[in-house]
Amino acid sequence: MHESKPQSRTEVLYQWLDEVVQPGRVVGIGRSGRRLVLVTEKRQGNIRGIREDGRSASFALERIGRVYSPSYRLKDEFIEAAFEDVRKRGKELVIPEPRLRDAQSDNGPMGRPEVLLSASTRVTMAYESISGAVEEIVLAT
Repeated sequence: MHESKPQSRTEVLYQWLDEVVQPGRVVGIGRSGRRLVLVTEKRQGNIRGIREDGRSASFALERIGRVYSPSYRLKDEFIEAAFEDVRKRGKELVIPEPRLRDAQSDNGPMGRPEVLLSASTRVTMAYESISGAVEEIVLAT
């Protein structure tokens, strides 16, 4: 049973990054997180995205420092607004990194991924869930 639990902080961090980094999310490269990238694609531990200056970026998952909770649309007209939003409200949008001791305990947040998500992300997820259910009901009738 102890084998399935992460044994190191690095292992916890990689599992968490693999879970939360998704296309549409803004991430900070490096520990300072000053260089922002909007994720457009994730494949086998590698990330592709768009930098603030419009250039493309390609890097390994482990280079990510901070992950911001909102998911933004990947259309050109929304990209600049995504970076502006993160610059303005960055501290409140950061998804907190998990701790090793929480991941190793049965009651830690790694057992409940929703605890790791910010309130705005939970609201967005609830909205998307409700919208999907309403759409299914409309299509069924």
